[in-house]
Amino acid sequence: MPAWTNSAVVAAALAVVAFALPPARTAWVAELAAGEAEPDLGEPFPSNAHAGHGLSQVALTRVVLIDGLRGDLARELPAWSALCARGTSLEVDVGFPTVSLPVEVALWTGLTQQQTGITSNGGEHALAPTLAARGIASVPSQVFGSLAVAENHAWIAGSLGFSVVEDGGDTLKAVRSEAGLVFVHVLRVDAAGHRSGAASDAYRAAARDADAELGRLVAAVPNARWFALSDHGHLQAGGHGGDERALRRVSACIAGPGTDATPRSGPGAVVRAIDVARAIADSTGVRVDSRSRALPLDVAVATDHGEPPLPSPSLAATLVALALLAAGVAVTVAACRARLTAYPWWWPLAGALVWIVRGEPTQSMAITFQGSGWLLASAYGAALPVAAGCAFVAARRVGPVRGAIGQLALPLAATGAAITLAAGWPTVFGGDVSPDMPRYGALAPCLMLAVAHAAVATALGVISAAVAAKLTVRAVARR
Repeated sequence: MPAWTNSAVVAAALAVVAFALPPARTAWVAELAAGEAEPDLGEPFPSNAHAGHGLSQVALTRVVLIDGLRGDLARELPAWSALCARGTSLEVDVGFPTVSLPVEVALWTGLTQQQTGITSNGGEHALAPTLAARGIASVPSQVFGSLAVAENHAWIAGSLGFSVVEDGGDTLKAVRSEAGLVFVHVLRVDAAGHRSGAASDAYRAAARDADAELGRLVAAVPNARWFALSDHGHLQAGGHGGDERALRRVSACIAGPGTDATPRSGPGAVVRAIDVARAIADSTGVRVDSRSRALPLDVAVATDHGEPPLPSPSLAATLVALALLAAGVAVTVAACRARLTAYPWWWPLAGALVWIVRGEPTQSMAITFQGSGWLLASAYGAALPVAAGCAFVAARRVGPVRGAIGQLALPLAATGAAITLAAGWPTVFGGDVSPDMPRYGALAPCLMLAVAHAAVATALGVISAAVAAKLTVRAVARR
């Protein structure tokens, strides 16, 4: 086959890659943003586990959750600090992903995000089907007359099994009511974090305002048992959802009747969101879901969890990913042979540029979810002319087929490895299971976009090499 024809065939194949990967990325991002993972509820936990421990039941339990409040900022707030000073102060690991509905389901059921499979806020304004329809027991569904008041986005509280949910209702009236369990969901801090970032004055002002609301509510019903909670933090630039420590580790306080005798957490001691669910359940005299691995509060505080485990790839997925990477390296070496100038030097350059300009992609960052991909592409964009140049040199030295393979074999293998580690192949091929996995869930769609753009650059390099070769032949023929 003539060299020019070879180049045309290679360019056509690269065009297929370039056009196939962006839709796969779009589907992946959609599932991350609104899909659910496979639930892993497991078997019921022994009902007598840690019998005789936990908080005592009280008549009035009041829970105030300040959505999006970072732990470091919470500890600076006066009303929050005053509440902690007369009760139990906790550091809570909310698990992964750090998204409001999944975390709050954990806080009200005692089941982790991985157990329920609820890993996003979803595309609907309530869980469908509901927790009860999924066979999941929530704490508020067991408390007669349980009441939730949301500043906005009342569908979140409405998904959790409360008897009554008020959107923008009177919080003071609610906490003064005779309801055994009242939940106040404050969202202004999260809204400020999304608009301006956690490093902004607007975020701190919203936190102070929410803290004043907390102080006003506690002062109105001082004889209740109060839980002050957060569901996740915010990045300094704004955003959440990933496994960053500043997002997962939040502060909490429990104060009121029976909390003075509760062991206080020492510096660095961590409980889990599901342990807080058990504490709320004990306070209201009900149980968390029977499959919960939650610990009673005194046991949780005294237990050194170390770093609470996050979801991780299976051994089989890890081995397959390593095999893909090894194959990518082998194919690249075989294609480029000993021609160092034919290797894909654009690839490490693109990675370095992304890390330097945007940072490591996570599920908290706009570069992962932005539909156009411009934020990500603008970071590695300078590497694309290098990719075209590498492809041009490679096509001239080892031929268009080997040259193209040498440029994309390893990047494609790395993309496949990331998809494998995130258990995301069903998503790529049209499945509706969210590929939520720390690091890899965000890395895979970023690789898809980078490789798609590199395929275009490689095609241009290969075609340019063919044109240059043809012009050289004509010039020689004229002499």
